[in-house]
Amino acid sequence: MRYGPPANQGKQDTGYVSEFTDFMTHFLKEHPEEVREQRTGWFLYWDHKPHRSLQDLADQESVPDDRYGFDYSAWHARSNTPKNNS
Repeated sequence: MRYGPPANQGKQDTGYVSEFTDFMTHFLKEHPEEVREQRTGWFLYWDHKPHRSLQDLADQESVPDDRYGFDYSAWHARSNTPKNNS
């Protein structure tokens, strides 16, 4: 009787290729322009530097975090009269 992990544990079956993976492999080999389009789209949407002036404007217009997760003043009205601590 054998105890422990199966003999082939840690070895991956590399012979199986899904239908989708097979299709995409052949499609991209036949249409290399699609790979270029993917890279162009990636650079267009992800690999760009933010405008410094827009970042400064966003920093100026941001509201400081009150660490409560909601606007405390909206739930509790503040009075303008000073509190009497006596």
